[in-house]
Amino acid sequence: VVQAARRGYRWIKYHVDEVQNVVDQAAAMQEVAPPDFKVHFDFNANLDFYTICPILLELERFPVSGRFEDVIDPADEDGYRLLREKCRLPIILHHGPPDFMIKGLVDGYMGGHAPLGTAMKLEAVASMTRTPIMLQQAGGTINQAFLAHEVAVFRHNTIDHVNLCHLWKEDVTVEQMPVVGGCVQVPEGPGLGVTLDRAKLEKCAAQQPVDKGRF
Repeated sequence: VVQAARRGYRWIKYHVDEVQNVVDQAAAMQEVAPPDFKVHFDFNANLDFYTICPILLELERFPVSGRFEDVIDPADEDGYRLLREKCRLPIILHHGPPDFMIKGLVDGYMGGHAPLGTAMKLEAVASMTRTPIMLQQAGGTINQAFLAHEVAVFRHNTIDHVNLCHLWKEDVTVEQMPVVGGCVQVPEGPGLGVTLDRAKLEKCAAQQPVDKGRF
């Protein structure tokens, strides 16, 4: 949270694991988060309604809590309907059918690693149902440049998007895409608007993976 906020981000996506105490971790994040910073909790769709509901209600006590993704198995449509009634924070679906937007079972939808054609179809459903959507694409600066162009022309891509642009010490482009106030500027210029640095590319390609050992 501290690192992301220093880089200009206003959201961070956080995967929850069964061996972790997400409530204690939310409290820890709350202690260091700036006032306008939020956490997107991803529960991986592996809990049931009766288990997840009290956890979500507990997390809602923290101002840093922003939204919940994949809270239960999408086969349980009644569970999603009940959670929307009980939770005041938005519930987002990723690993599930876009039909949930049509049925009004979620507050938003994530197109995770969606090819362009799939993303365009999701935008069409979002437009028809007036549902906000978000895209998640794990990649570097080239990927982020593409994502910026993509969401700039999709009117309903209004939820903060997920990208891994700043996880690496260096990238293979000449230009950087700093985050300012939670946003990046859509690059201008030919193509995606960023230039491949072939010397950096050769350097990164020649590096050997680091053996982290058992962890």
